[in-house]
Amino acid sequence: MAGATATAVNVRGTIEVLQGLEAILRTPIAVSGAGEGQVTQEATLQPPAGARPTGRLTAMVVVPIGPINGTLQLSVAPTATGVPRGLTARFSQSRVTVTLQGPLPKLNALNTDAVRVTVDVSGLVLRRRSCNRS
Repeated sequence: MAGATATAVNVRGTIEVLQGLEAILRTPIAVSGAGEGQVTQEATLQPPAGARPTGRLTAMVVVPIGPINGTLQLSVAPTATGVPRGLTARFSQSRVTVTLQGPLPKLNALNTDAVRVTVDVSGLVLRRRSCNRS
């Protein structure tokens, strides 16, 4: 996650200059080596030619820093627990897709072999079916 917030700045100039104005902050904000959290730095405003700020020529810039979120999809074979003795559990699909979301560093460090899909069938009521043969 990265972004920046700064107070509003009033700028004067011709309509052509103001319409083309994309940024007034030209001082680079150093974030390399910064850990999670935020970097706060005073930056000098450097408007383009033809524009001038009407107030202060500096702004306090806050840049939040954090991991980028993402998703990870895994194909996992389901297993059943609590199957009554003498019965067998079968699945209509041999694998299911599990989607995990979170910070990419954690997803990338995940041991995918540790992800399991388990269906607990204990406590399910078994019903007898009868059919008439004609």
